[in-house]
Amino acid sequence: MLDSGATHNFITPTAAKQAKLKITTNDKLEISLGTGVVVSGYFGKVGMRYFHKLRNKFFCPIVNLDKLWSLVPEDVKAKSTKDKVPLIDVTQHGFFKVLGKGHLPENKPFVVKAKLISKTAEKKIKEAGGAVVLTA
Repeated sequence: MLDSGATHNFITPTAAKQAKLKITTNDKLEISLGTGVVVSGYFGKVGMRYFHKLRNKFFCPIVNLDKLWSLVPEDVKAKSTKDKVPLIDVTQHGFFKVLGKGHLPENKPFVVKAKLISKTAEKKIKEAGGAVVLTA
């Protein structure tokens, strides 16, 4: 290993042979810090980095099926029939994704409007006689 003062202080074996330098192997890797502390087995920056991470890109609040019927106002629940079903826009209530946990009320179909919906949630809503509308 040559110390050229740069951040990358390594030379290839072929370049070392051409310069007629002696090559020795060292299994023990130690880094000496400026404070005098010696760190053994140091391999530099390890791990994944995410440059310019925008956390709001991954913002996706969820709601489960068992909570959907509670989002409908009481007067709309009373007026709902098989022919006139309520529309639940979950984005109006601050949710983006509908998940399929829980059970839906019997004989009460409704239309769900959401940005994202899981396969199980869509299956359960359609089995109950409802429909799913995806928005952008």
